[in-house]
This record gives sequence, structure tokens and C-alpha cells, in this order.
Amino acid sequence: MTRPRRRPQSNLLTLALSVALAVTVGAIVYLATTSLPFLAVSPTSDPTFGALNECLLSAAPQRVGFAVGRDARRAAAWTNDEVVECREGEAAAVVKLPGATVGAYDGRGRLWVAARGPDAGATGLFLLKGGEAHAVGELSPQALAGTREGVVALEPSGRLVAFSGDGAVTATRTVAQAGDAALSTSGDGQRAAVRVGGGLVALDATTLEVVRAEAPCAVERLWWLKGGHRVLVGCGPGESWALVLDVDTGQSEAAPARARVEALLVGPEGPWVRPCDVLPCTAEEP
Repeated sequence: MTRPRRRPQSNLLTLALSVALAVTVGAIVYLATTSLPFLAVSPTSDPTFGALNECLLSAAPQRVGFAVGRDARRAAAWTNDEVVECREGEAAAVVKLPGATVGAYDGRGRLWVAARGPDAGATGLFLLKGGEAHAVGELSPQALAGTREGVVALEPSGRLVAFSGDGAVTATRTVAQAGDAALSTSGDGQRAAVRVGGGLVALDATTLEVVRAEAPCAVERLWWLKGGHRVLVGCGPGESWALVLDVDTGQSEAAPARARVEALLVGPEGPWVRPCDVLPCTAEEP
């Protein structure tokens, strides 16, 4: 009687081993291409804000917002009950301030925070100094942006309010009301921009005098650029194209259309900042 041949079984075993090896190699490649970028953007390994983020993580494990100093050497985060500020080489400073909503640093390194108090609707702007929160005014900003000497606040009604470093109101103005309006300031803190209704309004950050108000395209997003007072705008539909606009002169030029991360310019020379785990992380130049 002839014994059955085993070559097919051997071939099946070889095939199974080859498939297993391919899966293993694929898994290694996947981990190499996904884990390393994840580690690179971890808040504590960030090249600019890593040490500050370690401080903030330790002092404020549960955060609802953050702000970055315009020198990129200080940062703050807030919880439902307090504001934590970290500076290079210093321990965290904690200020009790329930209901903090938005915040910003001015060009002098002062921290401003808007908060909603324990009473429904009781909202105010506070200047944090000397370990205390000093009330500046009663307003309900949806956004704050630091200027050279103070801040600009944008309320849901479209009302803008500019404050000097001592908390005095320097100017007010109303722009078009829109729930998705976004406020930002140039790297030198001299210009403010409100993206609203598919266009933009650029203003002097101190006097709130309008420098330029137009819709060069259907503006969907906006980034301030280094040097001068230029903005990069993503144009709709779907940010299918982009352009660079000098808000002082009105000159514009086309920019490459590509995917860009939402980010804010911190100071005259950058960096750009994006949120990661409610902490600041360095973003690439738009």
C-alpha cells in the first residue's frame, strides 16, 4: 500500500508561516509610523512647551481651557475652580477663580481671564496679578486676544472692547453679529482681526479703528503670519484655495491650497500654537 504524500501539508505550513510573518512585519511598520508621530506631539515632549505642559498637567489635571504667553515662556490653564499659571523655572501659581471661560496674555506678560461667577449670568473680566484676580469689568466675552498693552474682548453680540494694561477701556466697536465669529491679533499685537460672516474686519488693536473690512473670498479660516500685518485666509468652499492679504495695504496674492491646522501665532516670530489635550502644542507654519 502506498503511503500518502505530505508535500501539500508542508506547503500549507509554509504558507501559514509566511502569512504570520507578513502580519508581524506589518504590525511593526504600523507601530513605527503611528506611535512615533503620536509621541512627537505629546504635550510633555513638545519642543517649545514641554516643560510648561508638565507643570500645568501636574497642577491642573482637569483643564477646560488654556492660554500662552506671547514670549512662549509662560502658559496658564484653568479648571472649573481655579487658574494655574506656569513660567519657565518657577513653580505653578494658583489663583482661585470659579467659572473661567477664556483667557489671554498681553504683550507685557499680564494674564487676563474672563469668568462666569457662581451666580447665573454673572460674568466678568479679571486681570491676574500678585496671586489675585482683580475685576476689570462686567462683560461676557466669547473670545479674548492679547494686544501690545492689553486685550481685546469679543462679546456674542458682536461688541468689541479694547482694554489698556491698567484695565481701562480704550475703545469699543460693534461688528456683525455671528455665533462663529473668531478673534485674533497679529504677532506684534498692533492689529486685531475678526473673521465673521465669510469676511474679515481688521482693526487697530488699541483704538479699534477699522483698518480693512472686506471679503476677498468666502473666508473660512484665518492665520496671522510673521512679519508685518499679513493674514493667510482659507477660502471656501471647503478651503479649496487660499490667499495672503496685507491688511494695511490691501495687497493680496494666491497661496498654495493644502491642509492646514487651526493655530494661533504667539509672538512676532512665532511659534504657532494649536491645542492638544487642552494644552499648547507647537504647530507647523501655515
